[in-house]
Amino acid sequence: FAELPEVLHPRIILEVESHDLLGRELKLAVAVGPAVDPRIEEAIEAEGDPQLLREAFHVRHFMLIDRGGDIEVEVRRDAVPKPGAQVFESEGVWRAYHQSDGRLLLTFRVGRKVYKAALMDAAITTGVIYFPPSPLGASGPRSALQFPLDEMLFQQRWARDGLVEVHSCGVRDRGSVFLFAGHSGAGKSTLAKLWHHCEPRSLILSDDRVLLDPRGPSRIRAFGTPWHGTGRFGSTEQGNLRALFFLEQAKTTEAIRLHPAEAAARLFTRTFPPIWNREATETVVNACGAVAERTPAFLLRFRKDAGVIDVARRTAAA
Repeated sequence: FAELPEVLHPRIILEVESHDLLGRELKLAVAVGPAVDPRIEEAIEAEGDPQLLREAFHVRHFMLIDRGGDIEVEVRRDAVPKPGAQVFESEGVWRAYHQSDGRLLLTFRVGRKVYKAALMDAAITTGVIYFPPSPLGASGPRSALQFPLDEMLFQQRWARDGLVEVHSCGVRDRGSVFLFAGHSGAGKSTLAKLWHHCEPRSLILSDDRVLLDPRGPSRIRAFGTPWHGTGRFGSTEQGNLRALFFLEQAKTTEAIRLHPAEAAARLFTRTFPPIWNREATETVVNACGAVAERTPAFLLRFRKDAGVIDVARRTAAA
């Protein structure tokens, strides 16, 4: 991929840096995009900081030996910086703040206690992950790659670069990819398990998160990611996107063609834009439009049986 134009290079590398008790520098790198050589996994596990690798099992196939990062973060066991103006409340574990110097602060908490934070520059290229000192006897800091921070860093960088991560199941079948998009509970993992059982020669890129790259002149490229659903499918493979389906469970299976404008709107609601950043959000909107304009899209009302595979194939072929 070194010969590809840099602007079209879909792989983003997140490099995490820390130090051991002797002050020695330790690094771990995770890439999402083109397939990573699995032979280097042992080297990463041997050379990486155990603190960083803890609970990073979900990204093990996406690890690579340090080659420099597109996103470079340093890990510090230090107090979290004072938050600026709050720009987003997840109503869950994390919040986003706009700092006075233009940087973005993400905090993660259990109850009222912040257990981790990330301070990133505006371009999402460099930053610091903070683990506040723990009281004596309390459990220590957890992995720097613990979900959801790892995925959030990728999502925000992709949003700026013109790629889009979709809440979806991706199936590479007979050389091309079907994307089945849906919110939680729509049946993405159910469909992935069904397809894997009935058609084991097909490859499940992911049963929950698929990355799309619409920047090329012709085909849309689809990539697997580490962030899986209940089926635990997460592949480093990729393929050309052939058809886009929006899932809806029903008593019978049928596919209904959608206008590109409707498909783009549906697709956007199944993405993860940093909505506090207008420019990046507009880039995601435009990416969804590009995908919808160049890919046939359908509402797929489906019953949980093998018949959905035949319907998807016939619909895409037509």
